[in-house]
Amino acid sequence: MIYKVHEDSPTPDVIVEVAVSTKSLGEALSEKARFYSAMEVKDYLVVEAQPI
Repeated sequence: MIYKVHEDSPTPDVIVEVAVSTKSLGEALSEKARFYSAMEVKDYLVVEAQPI
């Protein structure tokens, strides 16, 4: 699911992301965390998916 925010729209209060690989977990905890912080997202939750 992709949620687009237009320039004149408010940012979401919460973003939840499921990391399905080590690479995506690393990106979520570094690049994306900084990006969402700059957007003033209040809460950012990253869940690491574990294979069954």
